[in-house]
Amino acid sequence: MLRPLPYADPGRLVLLSTAEQPFSYPRFTYMQEKSRSFAAMAAFTSEVFTLTGQGDPEQIAAARVSWQFFDVLGVHPALGRAFAAGDDRPGARDVAILSHRLWVRRFSAQPDIAGRSVSLDGKDFTVIGVLPAGFRFAPLGTEADLWAAKVFDLSLTTPSAVAAGAGFLSAIARLAPGVELVRAQAEQDTLASQYRAAYPNHPDSGPHLRLTAVGLQRAIAADLRPALFLLSAAVGLLLFIACANVSNLLLSRAAGRAREMSIRAALGASRWDIVRQLLEETLILGAAGGAAGLLLARWSAAALVSLSHSPALGLADLRIDWRVVLFALALSLGSSLLCGLAPALHLSRPGIFAALRETGRTPAGSRVRGALILVQVSLSVVLLAASGLLIRSFVALRATDPGFRPQGVLTMQLSLPATRYAAKPSVVQFYRRALDALRAVPGVRAAAISSALPLHPTRLSPALMEGQPAVPLAQRPIVHIQTISPDYAEVLGVPLLRGRSFTPQDDAQAPTVAIVNQKLARRFWPGEDAIGKRIWIGRMAAPAQVVGVFGDVANQSLASDTEPEIMLPFPQLPWPLLHISLLASADPRSIAAAARTCLLGLDQDQPVTEVQTGEDLMAAAGAQPRFHMVLVGAYSGAALLIALIGVYGLAAYSTAQRTREMGVRIALGASRADILAAAGRQTLRLVLIGILLGVAAALAVTRLMAALLYRTPASDPAALLAAGLLFAVAGAIATCIPALRATRVDPCQSLRHE
Repeated sequence: MLRPLPYADPGRLVLLSTAEQPFSYPRFTYMQEKSRSFAAMAAFTSEVFTLTGQGDPEQIAAARVSWQFFDVLGVHPALGRAFAAGDDRPGARDVAILSHRLWVRRFSAQPDIAGRSVSLDGKDFTVIGVLPAGFRFAPLGTEADLWAAKVFDLSLTTPSAVAAGAGFLSAIARLAPGVELVRAQAEQDTLASQYRAAYPNHPDSGPHLRLTAVGLQRAIAADLRPALFLLSAAVGLLLFIACANVSNLLLSRAAGRAREMSIRAALGASRWDIVRQLLEETLILGAAGGAAGLLLARWSAAALVSLSHSPALGLADLRIDWRVVLFALALSLGSSLLCGLAPALHLSRPGIFAALRETGRTPAGSRVRGALILVQVSLSVVLLAASGLLIRSFVALRATDPGFRPQGVLTMQLSLPATRYAAKPSVVQFYRRALDALRAVPGVRAAAISSALPLHPTRLSPALMEGQPAVPLAQRPIVHIQTISPDYAEVLGVPLLRGRSFTPQDDAQAPTVAIVNQKLARRFWPGEDAIGKRIWIGRMAAPAQVVGVFGDVANQSLASDTEPEIMLPFPQLPWPLLHISLLASADPRSIAAAARTCLLGLDQDQPVTEVQTGEDLMAAAGAQPRFHMVLVGAYSGAALLIALIGVYGLAAYSTAQRTREMGVRIALGASRADILAAAGRQTLRLVLIGILLGVAAALAVTRLMAALLYRTPASDPAALLAAGLLFAVAGAIATCIPALRATRVDPCQSLRHE
């Protein structure tokens, strides 16, 4: 959120995208021709290539961009050149730019790489450049290792689909001089109306598909802002609790040094001299703590990266550099001053020495210590409540029914290159051979293919359901659509609620059929039987007849509601990006190597990627909520421990100050219970008041966490009650330990000492 983007004048960069679905290449060219608010504009989308001829075949995460892309960003290749206008013409030679990482890893950082050819999906691409080390483009969503021109030539589309307005693009633009973002957004709204009039039948011309212009920095940080704010706030509260605790301990320690300071004052030391000495001592303490903190941070950085499970957080580059050292130094010095200021001012005030001469005692400063205890307790309760909310949210997320059975399932991905599998029959033939071969692998009970996996977004398409108004394509509802093989439901344990599953007879020559999920059936045919209904999908010539209804499978994420979805037989809608799912009779990992070998036997140039189990899918879906829960839980646990040390210290100090009083009470016949109550009453009262203040503060503060909670209200009474009870029990124990010692005071010894 804070680091400037590594592009030229990043404040002028704007991300153009839509909330529901990507926009089309015709819409991009229309905006590029008509827009006057941007000095330059470039389109981009994710791509996947299979790299062969340079060792083992490898699937490369890549991007398709229009030729202006790197010019818009102001990024120049470290080697070679960027794309030029001629590279983007249909029929021009295919060119590519490598990431620095791929250049080093796959091509051994050969300096003469520019001008050489590489084989991508069986086609020759000429390498024209290598990007600088560390270049990233977060809106792409993947870590691209290769960049290709001709954004209209995406492998998962066809020229006819591109011309018909299939949506697969986002865009990056640079504001023209003197143009503000508000004006650019107004222009895009106007162009959207004009585009609808010019291309009324394009799927991305509907009024629901509003293109928004957002500053690139803000767009990148938008999804991360709530989580980073929560974690930063938790760290700040924990630091403040620690500072209050140290201040309290220093106040208690000051009582033993009052005579020393009185002698210093008598010898001519001014109040400033005493304050300066005490602050210097505290600064030494803070410097030692800061050094220890840097060592702990260095050791724990790797654990933090592995815990995050998300490249979006940007933790892969986490390191202790000079910025972190300076920040830690400033924080240590500031914390030291915060901790030591109150004790220094209290111990150096003029009246303390007169009181010492008169009574031989140092004023206890109990009000200051009591206030610090209240702060520690209340802030600790706030952190405990936040941790409780995240725990309850995570438990609710894990208890959510994903609609499929992850146990015993192994998944893997194939991306068939269009150069060798251009015709649909060739894709279908490969799919049939793959399933037949995989079913023969020992330990495989069933095998299926799908164009998407559960918990991941599928393709989107406009669709017209029977019984709905016959509106133009652009005004039809957008639904999820994917293609599956007959054994999909068996492998993943998806319940068939009505009708039938697909069969091998539902091939390309058979009538078009479809299976819908329960969400679609209920939304468009409430109270009716969906079996036999017809659906007009996209630009398909004939409608598909519904033959079955599946239970709802989470098709976005665990935390998102399932969207309406249509499934078609794989032969009727072949898709080159294949997700293979295997149902194993034992541990699914035990069949991974044999399954990979089986697929390589069908096509040795076809890499198998994304090999994972169903449990891995579920774990990845809950990775970020678990990351937040573990960190905030650790912070709240540390806050609880620190605050309890403070409570214990206050109780111990108060009991020590009242040793003579307790001796007198025992001598006069007070019982053990009376002494216990007298010794702990004051501290327990502070703890209870702090808990009440903390619960009240938590009610206000935890509302800021609403975006991170799943089916858990920010004012959840169970979490607040648990936080209060936990601290009450722990605080009572910390208070009672010194109070129990007070019951064992020997009256004779205490009175003789006094």
